[in-house]
Amino acid sequence: MFTSRGFRPPHAVFVFLSFLVLMAAGCSRESSRPEVWIIGLDAADWDLIGPLMDQGRLPHLASLRDGGAHGILLSDEPMLSPVVWNSIATGKTADQHGVTWFMTDAPDGSKVPVGTADRKVRALWNIASEAGLTSGVVGWWATWPAEPIAGFMVSDDVGWHGFGITGSGAHDAGKTHPSELMADVMRLLPGEEGIAPEALAPLIDLPLDELAGTGPDSTAAKILTNLRQAMSTTMAYTDLVIERLDEERPDLLAVYYEGTDTVAHLCGRFMPPKLSWVPDRDFARYRDAVFAYWEWQDALLGKLLEQRGPQTLVVVVSDHGFRLGPERRREDEFSIETADADHMPDGVVIINGPGVVPGARITGADVYDVAPTVLYALGLPVAEDMHGRVLTDAFAPARLDEFPVALVPTYETSPLVREAAPRRDLEAVAGREKMLRSLGYLSGGSTQDVPPAAEGMSLEQTVNLATVLMHQDKAADAAVLLE
Repeated sequence: MFTSRGFRPPHAVFVFLSFLVLMAAGCSRESSRPEVWIIGLDAADWDLIGPLMDQGRLPHLASLRDGGAHGILLSDEPMLSPVVWNSIATGKTADQHGVTWFMTDAPDGSKVPVGTADRKVRALWNIASEAGLTSGVVGWWATWPAEPIAGFMVSDDVGWHGFGITGSGAHDAGKTHPSELMADVMRLLPGEEGIAPEALAPLIDLPLDELAGTGPDSTAAKILTNLRQAMSTTMAYTDLVIERLDEERPDLLAVYYEGTDTVAHLCGRFMPPKLSWVPDRDFARYRDAVFAYWEWQDALLGKLLEQRGPQTLVVVVSDHGFRLGPERRREDEFSIETADADHMPDGVVIINGPGVVPGARITGADVYDVAPTVLYALGLPVAEDMHGRVLTDAFAPARLDEFPVALVPTYETSPLVREAAPRRDLEAVAGREKMLRSLGYLSGGSTQDVPPAAEGMSLEQTVNLATVLMHQDKAADAAVLLE
């Protein structure tokens, strides 16, 4: 827990004094206030991307690493993307923020994707808005319906995200804020048909005519479908952010890319060195997919970084690493009990920008430290009820002396006001559940032999929340939950 040191100015007073300092320095808002960009790369793992950087295959990520501070970002159990990305955005554990699974139970008993209403506390963009700052949020987990923040938000229900069919196949209200932004999103979202076979050729060794269709077998069809969806979403998110940055410069930008995790789940087992149980044919077809996808992602990152200003602090993070060594598992081993078994605890963090020491190593960092660090970079105090700390290893001593870390007890001083959620698109919900099952995140069998779920929660939510409590040495609370 972040501990107090000395006087803690009230939040409003701190923000007001920060503005006075900027005015006294004679600096305009546009030229002096830092912009903070959080770039989320799901499943980024130093064991994979570090060698690719050193080989010159990821030049933009390498430039950020070499010119900034970097280190391992430790994840937490359960290492599931909705859970951890909400911990990153809030600085709080899952029992605090409330997101514990991919899906949640609707009042009628159906499974619906986890959303904004499931997060019980303020995320960085809520805190920024209440402090008079603007935010742009794109694709972040559990952001439907989009919140009316100061700035813009593209929810995770816009593209193919969370292993679910959304995108042009669904027309929920509440996908963007402001609502008219949805027209721009749909204009930029190429759809599966917009991913040319030539774009897939570096990833998969198949003839172009087979890459244009469903491939020669069910394995190829599954991989091609998911890669087209991931690439379409990634392209749309990147192009949309670039367009928005031409019109407005938010103080905080948070954009999330899931495809780096998707390709690892789909094709990680085919990477070299070849495992004994991988067919020679599949190894030849898919051995380069993970590497090539990362090269493609890095190229898009380069396009985004062209929009960076002199005061932009870039924070690259992942929610976990990935099991890509000889211990890789067979696809048919996926089950609800091992949904995150391919995830490894060591993720990545890179911080690059003004006030950062080039070449500094960040040590002892975990996913709960991202939110406090971002608040510090924005000139806002850190809440003492956050589970993390500011990653001071990254910053120059002179900066820390000039701008010491300020604290407030909490940002949860009033209810988090949200608009009523619009009705879900049931076809989209069914598509997402089907995709989750295809990748092993939802079981299709009977649950009659497993313990009952806690009241108001699904079985998965109950087990995951108990896991969180156990990791916080709250075994008694976990036992009560599982009774």
